[in-house]
Amino acid sequence: MEKVIAGQPIVVNEEGYLENFKDWTKEIAQEISTAEGIPVLTERHWAVINYLQDCFKKEEPLTIRKLARVV
Repeated sequence: MEKVIAGQPIVVNEEGYLENFKDWTKEIAQEISTAEGIPVLTERHWAVINYLQDCFKKEEPLTIRKLARVV
């Protein structure tokens, strides 16, 4: 299914998650966070987002313990 986010047509799954990692931008992240009730993404938010993206790119498994070190 396609959805317009930050003025861009984006393919999302039935739960609303982006299908293509290449579609992701900071503007899209901000619009999604605002829609979820987080009007401003702080440095701490971005640290977590960047960490998760890095793990995704490297195809590393995620754990709560690893994530806790970032936050």
